[in-house]
Formats: sequence, structure tokens, C-alpha cells
Amino acid sequence: GESTVRRVDVESGRLLHCERLPGAWFGEGVTVQAGRCIQLLWREGLLLVRDARTLKLRDTVALPSGISEGWGITGDGAGSLFVSDGSDILHELDAHSFRVKRRIAVHAAGRPLPNLNELQWVRGEVWANLWHEDRLAVIEPRSGAVRCFVDLRGLLTAEERR
Repeated sequence: GESTVRRVDVESGRLLHCERLPGAWFGEGVTVQAGRCIQLLWREGLLLVRDARTLKLRDTVALPSGISEGWGITGDGAGSLFVSDGSDILHELDAHSFRVKRRIAVHAAGRPLPNLNELQWVRGEVWANLWHEDRLAVIEPRSGAVRCFVDLRGLLTAEERR
């Protein structure tokens, strides 16, 4: 496949700008924080730091030790990034140094919740889609507790699922 990072017009979906990744790299989660577009690579163990306006690559940073793969990334806008690697752990990173601040074990009803994938910061909580599931987990970032799930069944038809 081919991975890109793109700027699109939200109203029309028209492509405004596109930056391609080298053929062997697989782009995953992206977040925009403090004028930077931060993009995770899946298996390469890297974060790509881009100019948020031009999408030009500024820096390439190794993922901190303990993050096995780059799946999802979001930020709280106050100095922290949250990264998922497909496990039940959210890795909270300093948004400037990319050092690990802490690791958050995500749990629902007392059990670990694995397969955390793409992440979004919504009103003080981390929303995570769960790989191969039709639901989102709404996670309290201080404790890792799942406050609730959002049921997405019925959004796709059987044909769209293929």
C-alpha cells in the first residue's frame, strides 16, 4: 500500500495537499499539537514531526522504549500526548520531548481492555476505537477506567464491511 498525510477541505472532501511516505513505511495515527503535525508509523518505531501548515517533515524521532508499535495518537492540548500500540496500555508522552510521563492500564469492569487503536481527545477523555470491534471506549485518562462504550453497530452494511 501507500501511506500519505493529507490536508483536505472539510466541506467538500477536496484534496488540498498530500505528502507521501517512503514505500516501506506504514503511516498510522496523526494529531496536530502546537503547530506540529505528529504522525506515528506502525512498525518502524518512529514519530514523524511535520509542520502543521505545510506538512513538510521537520524531524524523525524514535518511539520511546516500551511502545512496541505505533497505532493511535492524540493530545490533550496541555502538554501531553497519548499513544496506543494495540495493547491495553495508553502511553502518556510529554508533547515536547516525547519522553514517557506514565503508562496507563486501560480497564473495563476490572479487566484489561486490549486492542486500543485510533485515539481522539474529547472533552477531557480519550476515545479509542477497538480493533476489529464495532465500539468505542471512552477512557478516563487519570485512572484508565472505561466510563462507557459507544455502540457503532449498524453504521456499516454487510457490503460496506467487506
